[in-house]
Amino acid sequence: RNSLIAGGIGGALLVGAIVAWFSRPGLAAIDERAAADLADDQRPSSATGQRADGAGALICVVDPQRTRATVSDVSDVAVEWSAGGCVNSRTQYGFADERWSRILVPNDEATVSVNSFDPATRTYRVERYLLPLEAMTAARDARAKYEAPACGASDEAARKLGSDQAAIRAVLPPSPNERLVYKCQAR
Repeated sequence: RNSLIAGGIGGALLVGAIVAWFSRPGLAAIDERAAADLADDQRPSSATGQRADGAGALICVVDPQRTRATVSDVSDVAVEWSAGGCVNSRTQYGFADERWSRILVPNDEATVSVNSFDPATRTYRVERYLLPLEAMTAARDARAKYEAPACGASDEAARKLGSDQAAIRAVLPPSPNERLVYKCQAR
């Protein structure tokens, strides 16, 4: 009788484990949840007392719930943002699809970095893509076709940079190998 009870409990646990295994969310659901969280974070908050354009000296701290770091250092990052899309008085970001970004394609690495900043939510993101040789060559060729403007460029130049970077985005995979998301606040 005891062995029948133990067998019944064991069978129920086995069925429960199988049901739990097949009802778990898939990998696509994880991306959907991350996108929903990102959309929630992008709603502007009027109670922060911060400038709407996000300009100023900022200290950005990694958000561990939204970050997937594999090899990068996740220490705090100091950012000086200007309303025209200039970072640290030396790097002009491009404006496209309602976001500021700069795509970096180094000649000595097999990694493309997409750095972006959302002034409304003060969110700084670094997405890194490890590419095979053919894709990296295509990204370098696309990058060689345009010249990035200097800081303080006009709105038109920032928009042109944003559209020029679309050729590089086209060779990138749908999701990065590494994503670092920072929440920034005034220094």
